[in-house]
Amino acid sequence: MKAVWTVGGVSGDKSDAIDFVADLGLDTVITGIKSPEMTKRARKREVRIVASISPFADDLFVRDFPYAVQKVRDFEQEMCALLANQQWERITAEAFRWHPVLLARNAMCFEHPETEASLRKRVEEALGWADGIALDGFGFMNSYACFC
Repeated sequence: MKAVWTVGGVSGDKSDAIDFVADLGLDTVITGIKSPEMTKRARKREVRIVASISPFADDLFVRDFPYAVQKVRDFEQEMCALLANQQWERITAEAFRWHPVLLARNAMCFEHPETEASLRKRVEEALGWADGIALDGFGFMNSYACFC
């Protein structure tokens, strides 16, 4: 396997990314982008697509299951509020780190059946258009614990 993991969005025709990858001699794309055109082009170019699955909660999950969202300490929550308004590059690359000290996005707490059901649904949906899955971002918002 010779793979590339996409970071960020792909502008323009997403199927062009498949041609770019295939022309480089790679045979696998790991991505969170669901695109029928991209999948069709990948089949044609014999490139496998691996769907990236993350444990971040969308607004609907937060609304329906607030108890199943990771909780950090009060002072960390205040830090998250400050970080949420910053550009990603400022709190990562400019701070000489790949990940910020705290994630300012809502992450699912892994101790709840609602989280397991949501992640299972994501995996099943992804396997409807992808050849496999990659799990990304699993951990704690603060890198050490959840207090839900």
